[in-house]
Amino acid sequence: MQELIERRKEAQKAEEKKQAPAHKPLSLSMSEGPMLQSDGRKIEDAGRASFEKSVKIELDAMKARIAQKLMQKKKEKKGKGKKPPAK
Repeated sequence: MQELIERRKEAQKAEEKKQAPAHKPLSLSMSEGPMLQSDGRKIEDAGRASFEKSVKIELDAMKARIAQKLMQKKKEKKGKGKKPPAK
């Protein structure tokens, strides 16, 4: 009887070893080092948000400069038509 119980325990242990782990182990990239993958993701998201904000600011500044140049060209064009011809 004791032998039968021991065999069952051994069979259960062997089956547990054969089963795949319940979750996939985390694999970290070389750049992350000992940092957890979730921590790396948070840092990456924060960096991306910061970069996108700076790009928006630069694009707005470029648009403003272009709009200003267009306004100057319109004013110059308008001013040329009003001057009387010089003799």
